[in-house]
Amino acid sequence: MREWLIHLPKPAKRAIVVACDLALLTAALALAFVFRLDRLPLPQSSSEWLTVALAPTLAIVGLRFAGVYRLVVRDMGGDGLRRILLGLGGGAIAWGAICFTFSLAFVSVVFVPRSVFFGFLILGFVLLAGIRTLAYLYFTDRQIDWQSLLTLEVAPQRRKTALIVGYELSTPKIARQLALQGRYRIAGIIHDDPTMEHRKVDGYKIYGTGEIDRILSRGDVDDVFLLASKFTAPRRLELFQEIGAHDVEVKQLPTFSDIESGRVNVSDLRPVDVMQLLGREPVPPLEDLLDGAVRDRAVLITGAGGSIGSELARMTAGLGPRKLVLVETSETALYAIQQELAALGEAVEAGLREARTGRDGTAYETDLSRARGQFPEVVGVLASVVQPGELDAVFEAHEIDVVYHAAAYKHVPIVEGNMAAGVRNNSFGTLRLAQASCRAGVGQFIMISTDKAVRPTNIMGASKRLAEMFLKAIARDPATQTRFAMVRFGNVLGSSGSVVPLFHRQIAAGGPITVTHPEITRYFMSIPEAVQLVIQSGAMSEQGALYVLDMGEPVRIVELARAMINLAGLTERSDAHPDGDIEIAFVGLRPGEKLYEELLIDGASTATRHPRIRRQEEPATPMERLTPLVAELEAAVAVGGTDDEVKRLMRRLVADYRPAETEDEKGLVIPFRRAAPSA
Repeated sequence: MREWLIHLPKPAKRAIVVACDLALLTAALALAFVFRLDRLPLPQSSSEWLTVALAPTLAIVGLRFAGVYRLVVRDMGGDGLRRILLGLGGGAIAWGAICFTFSLAFVSVVFVPRSVFFGFLILGFVLLAGIRTLAYLYFTDRQIDWQSLLTLEVAPQRRKTALIVGYELSTPKIARQLALQGRYRIAGIIHDDPTMEHRKVDGYKIYGTGEIDRILSRGDVDDVFLLASKFTAPRRLELFQEIGAHDVEVKQLPTFSDIESGRVNVSDLRPVDVMQLLGREPVPPLEDLLDGAVRDRAVLITGAGGSIGSELARMTAGLGPRKLVLVETSETALYAIQQELAALGEAVEAGLREARTGRDGTAYETDLSRARGQFPEVVGVLASVVQPGELDAVFEAHEIDVVYHAAAYKHVPIVEGNMAAGVRNNSFGTLRLAQASCRAGVGQFIMISTDKAVRPTNIMGASKRLAEMFLKAIARDPATQTRFAMVRFGNVLGSSGSVVPLFHRQIAAGGPITVTHPEITRYFMSIPEAVQLVIQSGAMSEQGALYVLDMGEPVRIVELARAMINLAGLTERSDAHPDGDIEIAFVGLRPGEKLYEELLIDGASTATRHPRIRRQEEPATPMERLTPLVAELEAAVAVGGTDDEVKRLMRRLVADYRPAETEDEKGLVIPFRRAAPSA
């Protein structure tokens, strides 16, 4: 019954409330007569019947104008009670004025004693407030805020003043609903359209983003509600830096439907998290791409215990594959993802949607409905992609149809210090896995690549670029039956190498936060969004295709660090502010590290069916041209060749690999320019 009432349409809910109030007000009028006359007199004429009918009718009108019916019944407090009293008072006064002033005066003097007007007001208030209190108890599990109720007349609770930053069509409605809940006065709405400045929308003043500092400097704003979806990630960080300079709390602005339905109360609003600052509004997936990606197929995932690999395992498990084979070199990581998939399997059997929080702190749902009540067989394999014999046995045993290759050494400084191991795993591991896939007749092979493969300045990026070259060379061979594709993207939030968890640890330790360079920028994307786009890229892939994910705008890491300091309720310590809490220390670029990352080599890309997936057009080098140097490089890395030897051979294979040879060369790359994608 409760859930049915909660999910009724808004007009139906309002009709039920008005009908209930009308009945209670009629009862209040009857009780007022009984208390005054010790009996219930029945009207004897049409004039007396009209007099009786006017009382609850005018009270309902008064309640409507007092805004009672715009309030959420399940969120009653002192403000709601004041509105009920105001509405009933207005209705009772209007009733008395009509009765004693106009044509009903004679009837009213005889039929309605003056004390009945006051009795009706008091009893009506008690009944309407009481039924709403009962509704509160019925629809929520919270304790009644008696302090808020008892301060109705004694000491009304001071309303906070809030500024809304970000505008969409529903924003004035959200502002009105927040104000009606009684705890906030809305100081205005910040709009990013200059033509809207100094206008009023539904009674709320509109300001430009340039006026944020002036408004907050007045000191009368307590909270700022940020509509994060209206700004790019870099702009969100800039806004948060500007807002964070003032003594206000920044909170996430809920949707209008969440507030109106009662799913979110003002007391439930939460401070903004760094993931909301960096993240962006997800684009709904193309259902046919997801549904047909792996259904009824045997899927193999390498690096299945890592950030990307484990999310691939979770998502593909809910898409109805026949079998899921997880390849991982770490026993601990393999055990963890197998246990998690076992729990997901139970949820699928029960037909549930699994709601959870990812490693990056993002709350989201895994839609298990596509599994159609069946969960795949999950097989864990402790193996390395650099062992072709082990891979052949895995492919033969499980009849693999689709391969997602996520295994790689990704940490730039570590790979730079272990060049032979990095090339052996990232480049030749990919080559051996691809060759094993061809021998086994695998239908599709999708490799996870990186933006560091574009004009690489480090071995990690160069080794991934060489892996891309291997796959392109194999794909252009007419004898190749396996369909190869690569998906290139930047940093994902919450991965093992992400700066976000590092900064969290450094802030918890009291600082300093270490940033390599004041101008260093990076792309960011949530793990679930990246993996969903990878799966859709694979579903529409063509032979040898290289797909690039739209990562949005790059973010300056120092601005991210400052935002995280402010989110923790702390301040930056600097020469200008020596009394701050956390210092930001610039430690210099690490070996092979770029100031800027790029996703496109020459800007030549074409659109695909998905708005955030583009196809990058890059030439393929025939394998016969690669083979002599590849053989020499493979021999060098097999015996742990020197760094100089590995770099020399990699420079001959990857034409635009430019390692930093001196301290002055570190970070010197072509300045970042966002290329306009070609049609």
